[in-house]
Amino acid sequence: MRVVLVGPSPRRQRLRANLPDAIDVAGEAPTMSAARALAVDPDAYLVAAATTPDDLAEALVEALTPRETQVLNSSPTASATRRSPSGLG
Repeated sequence: MRVVLVGPSPRRQRLRANLPDAIDVAGEAPTMSAARALAVDPDAYLVAAATTPDDLAEALVEALTPRETQVLNSSPTASATRRSPSGLG
């Protein structure tokens, strides 16, 4: 199985050290956006889990893509909310 490891470098290193031999690491990236941009076709993306309180503090948070923002803004709920702020409650 071909995978891409995702997460901060120290967590990717820990994850790589514990992978079984049957797993082929096709690439590594700090974020999912960067992982998707790699020129590889993995079977899966393995996100290195936070294992310490410090890891939890630097969770994998990334901005929405322009397309994700467009979809959210075009949803019926978003349209109704823009027209009527009182509808938030």
